[in-house]
Amino acid sequence: MSIDSIRAFAALVHADSDLKAHVKGAENANEVVALAASHGHQFT
Repeated sequence: MSIDSIRAFAALVHADSDLKAHVKGAENANEVVALAASHGHQFT
């Protein structure tokens, strides 16, 4: 897990309203992790 990766993904979510909606609609943390991975950010 990389704090930098989490911060980078959080910044991306903050800047992208569509992505933010996907994160808010996630049913669990695993879905958020998978969504982050699909955008090139790896963490658990």
